[in-house]
Formats: sequence, structure tokens, C-alpha cells
Amino acid sequence: MNPDEEENSFQLFKDVIITAIQEKEKIPKWKRKLDNAYIKVNFKLLISDEETVYTNLIVKKGEYSVNKDRLDDYTIEITADPLDLVWYVSKEKSITTMFTSRKWKIKRMLLHPFKALFIAKLLVYE
Repeated sequence: MNPDEEENSFQLFKDVIITAIQEKEKIPKWKRKLDNAYIKVNFKLLISDEETVYTNLIVKKGEYSVNKDRLDDYTIEITADPLDLVWYVSKEKSITTMFTSRKWKIKRMLLHPFKALFIAKLLVYE
């Protein structure tokens, strides 16, 4: 993937994630949850068999950011194909489908089950 394609893919991914979070902020219950949350999520995006790209999402007390690098100190790491992740966010695929088709893997899910569930629900458009 050339640098322009990588930047375009990152911007698309970032926009999808930010839009999902902004929708949740409009709901009072979610606003309270976001104001109390502190989670660092790595996304390992499988571009091809040889190429992976890392991005991260940091949610800290109502503030959030999506960046291009891999965090060493993360709460959860989600490995997925970018297109499958976008389909999940837009509700075209369910979390059950993602797990049973093995298109989505989550590291540290058993250490942080409620945070993993929080992220899974946070990323879905309302």
C-alpha cells in the first residue's frame, strides 16, 4: 500500500470510529459512560497477508482520539480486516458473526470483559 492509500484508509477508518462515538455522545447514558471511561484500544488492521497497519483509540474521561501508531500499554487489541470492522460498525455484521467467522480477534478480552463489551457497543452506529 502506498503512503497516499494508507493515509486515505486511515482517514476513512478514523471518520467511521469518530462518527460512531459522536452518535453515542448524544445519548445521556453513553455520555456518562464516556465521561468515566479510560480505555486504550489497539486496532491491528489486516490489509493483506503480508501487511498490517496499527491504529489506536484512546478514550479518557470524555476525550477520545484515534491515532496511527501501536500502543505498547493497551487495554484491548482488536485484530480485524478493515472492511469487516466497518461492516460491524454500520450493523451489517453482528458481533456473533465476527467471532464465529474468525474475522475478529480480541487480545486481553478475558482480562477486561466489560471493557471489551463497552468497546463493542461503542463502535456500533445507533
